[in-house]
Amino acid sequence: NMGEEKFIKDNLKFLSRFKVRYSYGKTGNDAGDRWLYYSTWQQLSTTDVRDATFGANDVWAASNGSYAEGEVANYSAQWEVAIKNNLGFELGFFRNIISLNVDLFKEDRDNILMQPQTVPAWVQVDFKDLNIGKTKNHGYEIELGFNQRSESGLHYYIKSNFSFSENRVVYADDPVSLPDYQKTEGKPIGVHNGYLLVPGFFDSVNDINNYVIPDGATNIVEGDLKYIDYNADGKIDQDDMAPIGYPTYPLYNYGATLGFDYKNFSFYALFQGSKGKSSYFNRLAGYAFADGYDRVLEHQTDYYSIENTDATQPAFHYAGGILSSNNGLGYNVGGNERYTYLETDYIRLKEVELAYSFKLESLKKIGIKNTRVYINGHNLFTFSNLDWGDPEKSSNDPGATNNYPLIKRYNVGIKLNF
Repeated sequence: NMGEEKFIKDNLKFLSRFKVRYSYGKTGNDAGDRWLYYSTWQQLSTTDVRDATFGANDVWAASNGSYAEGEVANYSAQWEVAIKNNLGFELGFFRNIISLNVDLFKEDRDNILMQPQTVPAWVQVDFKDLNIGKTKNHGYEIELGFNQRSESGLHYYIKSNFSFSENRVVYADDPVSLPDYQKTEGKPIGVHNGYLLVPGFFDSVNDINNYVIPDGATNIVEGDLKYIDYNADGKIDQDDMAPIGYPTYPLYNYGATLGFDYKNFSFYALFQGSKGKSSYFNRLAGYAFADGYDRVLEHQTDYYSIENTDATQPAFHYAGGILSSNNGLGYNVGGNERYTYLETDYIRLKEVELAYSFKLESLKKIGIKNTRVYINGHNLFTFSNLDWGDPEKSSNDPGATNNYPLIKRYNVGIKLNF
């Protein structure tokens, strides 16, 4: 503790604790196929079309029973390697009434096992995983606390935390000719890809006839979504899918615990939240009657119609199933930025409790040393921009059997200590 040094005590009397720490580590990870170092031959199925021709007309059909070389072995397979660095500062002020901890961290991961992406088609053979991938992780964590006890015996405190962490792909063997927006390299791990939308909907027949619509889409009506031709090639297909929103994990996490205790009373509350995450919402969560299901969520009733052109939901369709997909893209139900991948920033009152502790001489006779009566609640309030779903989850699906709504719970109890 540098705060105990004389030159700090004499010149920075408010600084009661000052520590600096640094750590460096090198770790490995052997996750992957156990048998990367050898290759095998594989028997082709009777339906395989890889026939062999000998001479001019002598053809040996694969259906007769043939073998082909399997994946090429990785004779130099090795562990993934991670280099980790952490720099931390611990500070206390005014006899540690105020505390501040700051951690900076960075991790570089190399030799990640992955399938090569740039093997030419004329090679005509697949490869086992190679040690070619690279990623990095960096961020910081901050903790700020206040802890005080008054002369009257009132003890009150608050402890807050805030952190940032990002995982990014450094190298993934992307083809050189691939457009940057389709590459994995340089993007956060877990980033979503989908279709970008023009604000609003088709609002007239003229609008429909003069705008690019997805390949194969039919029965486009007023109130349908307008997709962006991202690569400007005059059509909308999978090549128009681009990164959307944030990754599947939050970039920022924060929380706070506050409370007090005075004589026999105690109280505490826990808040938590996150920012910078996009969660997946499947079609049932995004659209009314999706895929023909007779299911509507409350926010989905605000659908487009001639009388409701300012709606938040697209127009209803009926094509063998209400709002069913009528083309390969899935018109109105394709993965997009407005209904499928939503930003899920939130703040939640996770826990709150009020308690009273006491001792009774009459209870001591039966071995009870002290008694604690309490009332608490969990998941009491959540503040987010979602109309439906749990912002803490990375995926929300109202049709999943295990996707229960977040439960708000209250408890009243007595705790006896013997």
